[in-house]
Amino acid sequence: MPALFAGRGAWHAHAAENAGKVVRRRRKLSRIERIERRLLAGVWLALAGFALFAWRSLPTDADPVGPHLPTATASAQRPAAASAPAPALVTRTELGLPPARIAPPPPAADRTSPVQEARDRPAARPAMPAKAPARVPEGTPERPAVALLLDDFGHALDPIARTLALPAPVAMAFLPYPARTAEGAALARAAGREVLLHLPMQPRDPGVDPGPVVLRVDMDAPALLRTLDAALAAVPGTVGVNNHMGSLFTADRRGMEVVMEALAGRGLWFVDSRTTPDSVAAEAAGRFGVPVAVRDVFIDNEQDVAAVLARLDEAERVARRLGAALAIGHPHPATLAALERWIPQARRRGVVFWTVARYIAWRCSLPAFSRSAACVRHIAERPRRPG
Repeated sequence: MPALFAGRGAWHAHAAENAGKVVRRRRKLSRIERIERRLLAGVWLALAGFALFAWRSLPTDADPVGPHLPTATASAQRPAAASAPAPALVTRTELGLPPARIAPPPPAADRTSPVQEARDRPAARPAMPAKAPARVPEGTPERPAVALLLDDFGHALDPIARTLALPAPVAMAFLPYPARTAEGAALARAAGREVLLHLPMQPRDPGVDPGPVVLRVDMDAPALLRTLDAALAAVPGTVGVNNHMGSLFTADRRGMEVVMEALAGRGLWFVDSRTTPDSVAAEAAGRFGVPVAVRDVFIDNEQDVAAVLARLDEAERVARRLGAALAIGHPHPATLAALERWIPQARRRGVVFWTVARYIAWRCSLPAFSRSAACVRHIAERPRRPG
């Protein structure tokens, strides 16, 4: 019996081993079957794609299926008798295929030419312009300004015409006694230039004659006012006054105060040519609220073109240091020739040219002068822009 049971145990172990092998073989076969199914599906998909591609490649009813036919040009070149009969053509209908759908050509009215398409194409958006740099204000060392004043006009018209042709707003001061003063002042006003009275005043040198209409230190106030009124009447339309000579009179406080009080009543401004370092003109003007300017550079003490050009360069250097400068000269031929050459060159270097009135307004904007009575009145009476 024990031997029998031992034989049965061996048999059971062998059967279990065989069953495991069968299971493993079935699992392996199932994996192979899955791979085969996937491969078969891929083959069918490839065949279907190829059939679809072949169907789309078939010619339409208008394009026969068959050998390539010779072109009309080639058949025309060969005789008709030599041409072989064309083989029978097979169409898509005869093959049992549906006719191809061909979109009809667009009407002639709907067809657009390349030129029309270019016109109808929306225009490209223009590039945004570059932002302009900030504008540098005038009357600064970066953008210096020069005001020019020529005086002693009235003797002849030729210097007047030549001065009016200068490309800058040169102010013009007229003596009260020459014969052509009234005519010349009218021409200057018509051209939009500032017209000043070039008022003769007593010099220190008794041998120098300032002219028949002159303010002297020995005159009393009524005599000074009568002489001033006569001089102003000789130059109608004047906007201001500057001194002719006057190295003695401009240093006389009493006489200058009489003059400044009269100018204040007429609303005129004063330009001190500063023929003496002892001048009290600016102080007297400030006391009575008269806008005042003081000369920075004399440009023609020497009547030579090269010398005048050198003095004009000095005026530009002053303007570049302070922001603005006032230069005074006379309508001599050498002075006018130098100005005709120098003004365009200075413009190219960035110099701007001001009227004397604007120079006075700039001077009043400086901290050293803004609180003076003259500047306070000048700013208050300056015309404002509308709005």
